[in-house]
Amino acid sequence: MPIPLRVLLLEDQPRDAELIVRELKRAGYEPVWKRVETEQDYLDSLDEDLNIILADYRLPQFDALLALNLLQERKLDIPFIIVTGTLGDEVAAECVRRGAADYLIKDRLARLGSSVAHVLEQKTAQDERRKAEATLKESEERYRTLFHQSMDAIIVATPGGKVPAANPAAIELFGHTRHDLLVANVRDMFADHADREQVQRAVERRGSIRDYEARIARKDGKQRDCLLSSALLRDQKGSLIGYQWIVRDITDRKQAEDRLRDSNRLVYVGELAAGVAHELNNPLASILGFSELLMDEDLPPNITDDLKRIHTDAQRAARIVQDLLYFSRKKQPQKQHLDVMDVVKKALDMKAHDFRAGGVRVSVVSRGAGAFTMGDEHQLIQVLINILTNAEQGIKQVRQNGEISVRIGPAGNRVRVSITDNGSGIPQELMRKIFDPFFTTKQVKSGTGLGLSMCYGIVRQHDGELWAESLPGAGATFHVELPQAEKPSVDRENPPPRQL
Repeated sequence: MPIPLRVLLLEDQPRDAELIVRELKRAGYEPVWKRVETEQDYLDSLDEDLNIILADYRLPQFDALLALNLLQERKLDIPFIIVTGTLGDEVAAECVRRGAADYLIKDRLARLGSSVAHVLEQKTAQDERRKAEATLKESEERYRTLFHQSMDAIIVATPGGKVPAANPAAIELFGHTRHDLLVANVRDMFADHADREQVQRAVERRGSIRDYEARIARKDGKQRDCLLSSALLRDQKGSLIGYQWIVRDITDRKQAEDRLRDSNRLVYVGELAAGVAHELNNPLASILGFSELLMDEDLPPNITDDLKRIHTDAQRAARIVQDLLYFSRKKQPQKQHLDVMDVVKKALDMKAHDFRAGGVRVSVVSRGAGAFTMGDEHQLIQVLINILTNAEQGIKQVRQNGEISVRIGPAGNRVRVSITDNGSGIPQELMRKIFDPFFTTKQVKSGTGLGLSMCYGIVRQHDGELWAESLPGAGATFHVELPQAEKPSVDRENPPPRQL
């Protein structure tokens, strides 16, 4: 079946043009052609749909090299073959150098078909190569955009662990400067040596891994929970040239899941605690009442001492029952506009004597023009006193005199109160348990393990967050975040009556 071919003939001799067309047909083409011989007709006929241009080297008013220049000025990629009567070797070489695809002598037209086929094959290969290059460039641009704009950390590492490329998210996640990260070793990003070895083996065995959970170490020493995905990078020969790492920080998600799980557990424990407390109240009341009556009797000293012991332990049990009842109580906080600084000062005033007696120095730093929230003042003071008391006790475990700093300031659309001590700190393995009901590290009879649980519940009832940070031996910091409120417009000296 003849091959369609759109041809523009630059030829001043109609008979020569017909000979060229006949030769094209003989070679298996079905030419749709047009003959022109002037510059203007040539320019008017240039069309990107043309398959090929066949041009005589010299015409009365025009020539092939000028036609070739005009074609290139129009930025049209159409194969251009010179077909002429005579052409010296130097002129022919110049034509090819200037961009002609081939040249033929008219008395050797038998080669025209093969020349056209060869030129068209080259054009097809060139078009495919350009298309592939454009696709590759577009793909590289998409990858570059993804690399730089990804919210996940992306790192390219050599087989030895060096980091030749890291995106902005990686720099932020690991807390390094760009220069520090590029001279670091990717193996150092693992907080746990066992994780590093296990991930390395898995990647080398499978060629890639996806969503492996591990903890990474930041430059500042803090650790983050992350999902790691990695793949081997190989060259065209299949040789290993490196690794690509994608690291997704899931610390906030895990903390949110932990808080939700803790909240659900607190609801269940609260219901259980309420039932137990009510069952214990009546027998405890009897023990306290009858022990007091018996102590008023004239009894031998050893019996009186035993009664005092019974009465003291019963009082302690009664306080535990009251804590249980408070812990399980579903009473909503009575919220009003509060100046957070005022709440902090009142809590510190209540602890001032204990701090002076224990040699604890307290500093308060407030950032911003004022911080207000809607809250129950009594409950929030109770939260702060509990945290301050724990800080004081943590200090006593490691030193006679200590320091507590209280920082107050905005945190987005919230108000944050951070209480830091230089006490014993909290072991990492206990951090996830400190808000659990009945969990305590204190000695027997020194605590019920309900204090922080109640604090957590109160803060959550205020739509806030309570969490802790600590390094063993370096003290602890408790953060209380509450929704920020606008400064009240009413006179704080004469607030509206509180609803009961």
